[in-house]
Amino acid sequence: MYPVVTIECTERGIAKKADVLECRHDRMRVVVHGTEMPIDLRREGQVYVGRLAGMEFTCRATLAGVNAQKQGL
Repeated sequence: MYPVVTIECTERGIAKKADVLECRHDRMRVVVHGTEMPIDLRREGQVYVGRLAGMEFTCRATLAGVNAQKQGL
């Protein structure tokens, strides 16, 4: 079981749940529920930002929040 975050497609304004495969202070790798394609996100200020298939995705989760979920699993 992986920690879960919400990522948003900035172009479409659609938010989806995603499993966190890896999370560090400067990057995060997630897989959106219902898909098998990983999205690599890089920290830009207070937000993780990534691009895939010509679309931009953002995640406002924190490293502390992801680690807290790991402790609870």
